Amino acid sequence: MPGPTADAADMTPRATDALVPGPIRGSIDEARDERHDLAIIGGGIYGIAALLEASRRGLRALLIERDDFGGGTSWSSHRIIHGGLRYLQSLDVVRFKESVRERRWFVETFPEHVQPLECLVPLPGKGTRRPTLFRCASIMNNTLKSFFGGTSDRLGGASVVGRDEFGRSVPEADTAGVLAAGRWEDGLMSSSERVKICMLRAACDLGGRAIAGTRVEAIESEGGRVSALRCTVPDGRDVVIRCDRVLNCAGPASGEVGAMLGGDHAPLFRPIRAFNVLLDIDAGFGSAVALTSRAADDRMLFIVPSDAGLAVGTWEERYDGERVVSRASVERLLSAARDVLKRDDLTIDRVSAVWSGLLPRDSGGKDAPSDRPVVVDHGRAGGLSGGVSISGVKYTTARLVAERGIALAGFGDRPAKPVGPIADPIDRSAWRACPPDPEWLADAVHTMRSDEAAATVDDVVRRRTTWYASPSAARGRAVEIGAAFGLGEDEAVEAVEASLGLATAMRG
Repeated sequence: MPGPTADAADMTPRATDALVPGPIRGSIDEARDERHDLAIIGGGIYGIAALLEASRRGLRALLIERDDFGGGTSWSSHRIIHGGLRYLQSLDVVRFKESVRERRWFVETFPEHVQPLECLVPLPGKGTRRPTLFRCASIMNNTLKSFFGGTSDRLGGASVVGRDEFGRSVPEADTAGVLAAGRWEDGLMSSSERVKICMLRAACDLGGRAIAGTRVEAIESEGGRVSALRCTVPDGRDVVIRCDRVLNCAGPASGEVGAMLGGDHAPLFRPIRAFNVLLDIDAGFGSAVALTSRAADDRMLFIVPSDAGLAVGTWEERYDGERVVSRASVERLLSAARDVLKRDDLTIDRVSAVWSGLLPRDSGGKDAPSDRPVVVDHGRAGGLSGGVSISGVKYTTARLVAERGIALAGFGDRPAKPVGPIADPIDRSAWRACPPDPEWLADAVHTMRSDEAAATVDDVVRRRTTWYASPSAARGRAVEIGAAFGLGEDEAVEAVEASLGLATAMRG
C-alpha cells in the first residue's frame, strides 16, 4: 500500500514488537475436507474472541458466521471498555478484578484502537451518589486496580473533583444541585470494527479459520456426541463440516443453536433491544459523562465524545420482534439527552448511525439486560456431549467468557501462546470517519476485500471502517469505494447510499 497521507500523523505509534497479522483465512471447501477440534458458531465479539483463544491453544478451530463478522449486537456497542468501578458499589470484588484485567488486555493488545477516556458522573449527595461514598470507592479502585491489573496499566485512577471543575469539563451539563463529581478512566475504542477484524486476523495467523456467509442448518451427532455441522453456503450448496466439539456463540440466535444441541437448560437468550445513537456533531468537550434524565424516569445516559461524533446511550426497551429501532424511540432518547445536556443540536437530523442490537434479558423479567453471562454444557444438561453454549452480556469480558467456554468444552489444560500487542495492517487514515485521498482509499478497500473477507460495499463502510459516521465524506468517495468491487459509478453511489441508509435506518 502507498504511504499514509498527511492527515494520518495523529495515529498512535505502534509498539516495535507488535504483531502485524496476516489475512483472514477460510475456505469452505478446505473446511469440508478437514476435521476440526472446535467449530465456533457466531462471528460477533464472543465468537471472534473464542477463535483467538482456541487458536492460541493450538486447536484446529473454525468460526462460522451466517452474515458478516461483527455485524450484529457487537457492532452496536458503546465502544467503551469498562474497568468495573461500579461493581465496587456492591463490593463485588471478583467481577471488578475480571473487568480490570480484561480492560488492561484490550488496552495493551490494541494500543492503536483503545485509548484512555476520562469519565465523569455528577454527585448530588443522594443515595450512592454522595462524594464521601465515591471517594471511598475511588480508594478501593485505585488500590485494587494496581493489585489486579498491574502497575503497567496506563489508565488513571478514580477520584472526586469539585463542582466547578466538572462544570468546566462539561460546560453544557446542568450543575444545579451538584456537590462534586466522580472521575475515572476507562478505555475507548476508536473503532470497534477494526478491533474485531484485527482479532480475527491474529486468530488466523495462529492457525484459526473464519468463514462468513455460511448458515448452520443442523448439528449432527454419533453416539450422543457432536460429530459435524450441516451448513448452507451462499451458492446454495449443503456442506458438512466435521468437528469434535461445538461452541455456540450465536448471540440472539444462540437459543436456536442451543436447541440443536439439546438438553434441559434455561433459555439462553430472551431478548431485549438496546441501542445507542451517533450524532455527526462536535462534542465541544473531551470527557465522557454519565447523566441522569429526570424527564425519562431517571434513566442514566452515557454521553461519549470521539472523532466519529457524539455517542449517546444506552437506551433499553422491550423487544417487539422488529430489529430496526423506531423513529419514536430515537426521539425519546434524544429528548432525554437534551434534558441533561443543554444544547439544541441533539436532533434526529444529526443522527449518522443507530447502533442497535439485542441483549439477553434480565432473568427476573425486568425490561433490562442481564448483567451476567450464561455458559451451558449441553452434555451435562442431557443434550449432545461436546456442545457448549455462551450467552454473553459485556464486550469487555468477551475474551474471558470465551476462554471459560473453551475450558468447559474440554480444552482447559491447553497452554495459550502469548499474543499482542496487535498492530492494524491498515493505517488509521484509511479507516477513520473521514476517508482519505482516492488513491490511498482505493488501495485500502482492495486490501479489506482480499485480506479481510469484505464481500460487499456495506461490509467495508460499516464493518471494516467508521466511514458511516461521516456520510458526506463516504458519499464523496463512493466511486473509489465501489471501484474495488468492480462497480460502475451509478452502482457504487447506490451501494454506498444503501449502506448509509442501513446505518441510520429507523422505522416510522
